[in-house]
Amino acid sequence: MSMLRNTIMLGAITVFTAACDVDKTQDGKLPDVDVDVGKLPKYELKKVEEGRAPSVNVKGGQMPKYDVDTPDVDVDVDMPEEDDQ
Repeated sequence: MSMLRNTIMLGAITVFTAACDVDKTQDGKLPDVDVDVGKLPKYELKKVEEGRAPSVNVKGGQMPKYDVDTPDVDVDVDMPEEDDQ
């Protein structure tokens, strides 16, 4: 399921970013933040019993199929001449 979710998210990001035209108008600056976290509680962790993975039997099934139409993206790469390196 996570592969399907990642594929759908990648497709959505591609569609939204390919259709955007953004011009940077000024530089931004993050605010200065002074944080005092105080005292954190101390924890002691001790394993008291061994664990094991459950046994699982899986039969059949089918992942859903999706048709995704995305915009065509053309990328031009200008490589420097060997003399420029």
